[in-house]
Amino acid sequence: MASLGDYWRWRLALRGRPLTVLSLVCCRYFLWRFLALSRSVDFYNEAYAWPLFVYMLVICLYPFISSCAHTFSTMSAHVRHVCYFLDYGALSLYSLGCAVSYRAYIMPDRWINSTLHCYFTHVAVFNSLVCTTLSCYSRFLEIEQPKLSKMLRITAFSLPFLFDNIPLFYRVRKPQTGYYSEGHRE
Repeated sequence: MASLGDYWRWRLALRGRPLTVLSLVCCRYFLWRFLALSRSVDFYNEAYAWPLFVYMLVICLYPFISSCAHTFSTMSAHVRHVCYFLDYGALSLYSLGCAVSYRAYIMPDRWINSTLHCYFTHVAVFNSLVCTTLSCYSRFLEIEQPKLSKMLRITAFSLPFLFDNIPLFYRVRKPQTGYYSEGHRE
């Protein structure tokens, strides 16, 4: 009888969380795409595919960890904090996966072997650690200083986003010169 009670408790917890269910659906979709892609791309032997492997792995893990964190956060106040710490860590992991793939595939040609290119992943790891630390610390300030807590959390999540997207912002803002920019379209 205890298993039936457990089933309904988790079923009711999921019922009130449509984003958790959506996150699990996204996780399943990304896992399906990852498995389909792994049949055509040799992730083990092709070094150029390793950043894609990291990115695909992270986009499979992030929704799963986040949905688990949001589902189990209803158990108690202590568990809620631990679950949100896991959620913040998963978000930082996603940011790091994006940085790895952006360094490999989106970095402009003129930036290759520059200081930014050489240290891009190192700074992204540092940003992920700072993001996780700041966002977890902001949970402790929620009751005493809610405005500072929100400001720390917003800063913690925008810092990696802005840094990771520097190459993308540059590519969008700077017109590309080359074959396709001269009007030669297929």
